Amino acid sequence: MNKNLLKIWYYTVIEKALLYGASVWGEALTKNQIDRLHSIQRIFLLKFTRAFRTSSTNVLNVLTGIPPLHIVAKAEFIKFGIWVNRSNEYNTIFDINLLDKSVPFKNIPSRQKLINLDSKISNADYEIYTDGSRI
Repeated sequence: MNKNLLKIWYYTVIEKALLYGASVWGEALTKNQIDRLHSIQRIFLLKFTRAFRTSSTNVLNVLTGIPPLHIVAKAEFIKFGIWVNRSNEYNTIFDINLLDKSVPFKNIPSRQKLINLDSKISNADYEIYTDGSRI
């Protein structure tokens, strides 16, 4: 199989399944859990690189450009903490108040609920056909 296809499959299926809920448990990893994530990820890294079994997991991470799973889990935890305003640690980087907020639909005034879309946009760089005709 193509290496790029395997890498896309890894990112969309394997990593998402292994790190399900990492935004909640991402910071509470123990040494044993980190080692377990390394051993699971190692199987896929060996398949991508077709390297020998004696190759180091860290070397395989560098060769494939795929970060270790415990670092990805920590990043998910930090992003979640910033997004739900639980972490004030990163206020110096950007203003958390500029992030999107969820507003209940019933609290939006009725005049703002109606959106008028023009059929054609003037001065558009490209056109998109959704009927599949490609004309």
